[in-house]
Amino acid sequence: MTSRRAEIITVEVGSTITKALAFGDGKILGRATALTTPADVSLGLREAGERLKASCGLALDDAARVYATSSAAGGLRMTVHGLTRDLTTRAAEEAALGAGANVKLVTAGRLGERQLKKLAAIKPNLVMLAGGVEDGEEETVLANAKAVAGLGLDCPTIFAGNAALQDDVRAAFAAAGRDVKMVENVYPRFDELNVEPARAVIQRIFAERLVIAPGMEELRKLAGGRVSPVPAAVLRAAELLSAKVGDLVVLDVGGATTDVHSVVRSPSPGNLDAQVVSRRTVEGDLGVFASAESAWAAMGRKGKPKPLAALPSSAAEQALSRDLAAACTELGLLRHAGRVIPGAVLPDGRVPVRGRDLRSVRLVVGSGGALAALGGGLERLESALRSHRREALLPPADAELRIDRDYVFAACGAFAADFPELAVELMLRSVGR
Repeated sequence: MTSRRAEIITVEVGSTITKALAFGDGKILGRATALTTPADVSLGLREAGERLKASCGLALDDAARVYATSSAAGGLRMTVHGLTRDLTTRAAEEAALGAGANVKLVTAGRLGERQLKKLAAIKPNLVMLAGGVEDGEEETVLANAKAVAGLGLDCPTIFAGNAALQDDVRAAFAAAGRDVKMVENVYPRFDELNVEPARAVIQRIFAERLVIAPGMEELRKLAGGRVSPVPAAVLRAAELLSAKVGDLVVLDVGGATTDVHSVVRSPSPGNLDAQVVSRRTVEGDLGVFASAESAWAAMGRKGKPKPLAALPSSAAEQALSRDLAAACTELGLLRHAGRVIPGAVLPDGRVPVRGRDLRSVRLVVGSGGALAALGGGLERLESALRSHRREALLPPADAELRIDRDYVFAACGAFAADFPELAVELMLRSVGR
């Protein structure tokens, strides 16, 4: 039995891979990976623990603090329903994605029978209702609340719309024998987004619902009851690093999804859409393993890709994974970025744009196993930045491109609130700055 002890151990249960990292004396003491076992995630967790012990002599509980993150089983399945697509619905979606949710359905306006059937078929883990600026529209928002309450879904619902309707919405759910959680309005006034209160509630629900997954209780006990969504941890890491280096983008290409995180503090002149400082988008059809078939189709390829392993070993498997990673990087970044409105000019002579403006970004970081571990990650980033430059609001051609070589961004985001200086130091070292 070793007397060695780490200061921090982080465990990440991803949809494909389970990872463990041990930190001490300001550096990485050891790391280990194992395949995630969806039928019982504790099996993959224990295997990662055994490999960590073999690599550096540290068990998973040999640390002063243990932090856990998870995106197993695709994370928190969520649906979002607002009033208008460009305003309250988009604000609600920003809150959901930033909290690490996997948004399966987004609707705007009054929910019809077809949309309600689709909502019920998804079997979401969480439903978010929004709509109406403060003291604004009421009829559609209340009708949607009554319709969702009447579905009798076995999941929490949060209401983040017009605060004047909170009592009516609460009464509608009570009449259906359901509970609803009240959150501050995500779009209280025109051109003002207020997503952080909703994000905090979504993350808390994520941690509560995660325990239901087979074997997840063991992860929760290991971390003292705290389990964060992996995407939320990466976004926290990006926010912390941005305070040091300025506007940035972090692309996390994984086996099931491609997540793009951006932190843009600089104003975007001529943007017709209200903006948040921190934004995340998730592309559920872009991944190099579980979503390889849909990513292959998104590349415009016919047929199906050859069978892949979660951890590609042969030269052919690695080459195919790199091709898929290139497509996921390019398409994920293009979907995250906004666009110039062709042929339009504002009264003050500026060219109007819509969506996320990344032109002030000076640092682009590639993370996730597909970019950090497969090799060729920098080439994937360079190719993505060259794509469709005239229309897309991408980072400039001279932006600094780096790879999260130590694959620590998610781990650093997990403990960033308690050890911010260490997290920044480890991330800067990982990207070679």
